Amino acid sequence: RCGERLQLTVNAIRSDGCLARCGGQRVAATVAGRGLFSKAQPDPRPWVNDCRDGTYVVQFVCAAPGWYDIVVSLDEDPLPVCPLQIEVLPGVPNSARTELSGTGLHTCWPDEVAEFTIVSRDEFGNACTEGGSRFGVLALGSAQLLSVDDNEDGTYAVAYRVLREARRPVQLEVLLEGVPVRGSPIAPQAPWAQRAVRLPTARGRDLAAPDLADQYEAMEWLKEHPPVVLPEVPVPHFLVGEEFVDEEPPGSAARLAWPDPDDWRRLLVFREDIARARQALFEHQEVLLRVGAAVHHDFVQSQGRARHLHDRQVELGEVEARLDGVREDLWHQHIQDERRLDARWGAC
Repeated sequence: RCGERLQLTVNAIRSDGCLARCGGQRVAATVAGRGLFSKAQPDPRPWVNDCRDGTYVVQFVCAAPGWYDIVVSLDEDPLPVCPLQIEVLPGVPNSARTELSGTGLHTCWPDEVAEFTIVSRDEFGNACTEGGSRFGVLALGSAQLLSVDDNEDGTYAVAYRVLREARRPVQLEVLLEGVPVRGSPIAPQAPWAQRAVRLPTARGRDLAAPDLADQYEAMEWLKEHPPVVLPEVPVPHFLVGEEFVDEEPPGSAARLAWPDPDDWRRLLVFREDIARARQALFEHQEVLLRVGAAVHHDFVQSQGRARHLHDRQVELGEVEARLDGVREDLWHQHIQDERRLDARWGAC
């Protein structure tokens, strides 16, 4: 695998067919990539350790996956078994080089499943091709984790969702063996949940909401909580002699039991004014709900178009990032080809 120290042992044999028991011979090795997935990393530079007992240990480390040709020479003569061919696989995932991709990293929508992908990479940035790594996702705030699926190809699909009534910030932390990966934690934007709706109360809270979605939600609250029914004003009792009765006796010298006889009449007028204002408020509320429903429908459609446009922008950004990586690989390959060509011209 990439990043692992690979080694092979060379046993020197004398001309009489016996093993050499002393060192000092000139042993050299070259390792050249063939059909590599990426040319961004240079070819390995092997080093030879003379054990002074007729054996020589060749060691090297590969930084890019693919096939390699190993040529070992003794006194400038290649060994008969050379070139040796080996296949090097990508290394184990590294948290500092692992990447996250997908639209679910940037935006989430209420009651819909959002997804993003964990692309595991080794310490050299090579994409891993096998699963089985211990990736974990911790959902914080209003996020609800649904699944983390191992695709068995070095990628992991993460699905989560956020409820419409959620008001806390959305945040997810991606971990590899308990260590956060690059770009973690992520905080997708939830446009509909940026602020809480301020509902009307008897204590005089502000009815105005900060955005259209909250205004419509406040109107829905009004629809479920219509104005309260006004209580009836109790009929006053009349005092006749030492007893209270419900009706005034005709021809008697009875009087109201209220401190001021006009209080009850003013209370009746005030209640009638409140009843008329309540009816007008109810009619205005019906009109607002009808208009608000139409506006909310247009608002939802505009949100869908904005979401589609945002997803397309994210996809174009990912394509641009991949093109930049291909461009960088081609540039490194061009530089290495020029160096090889210069070396050949110099040898000629």
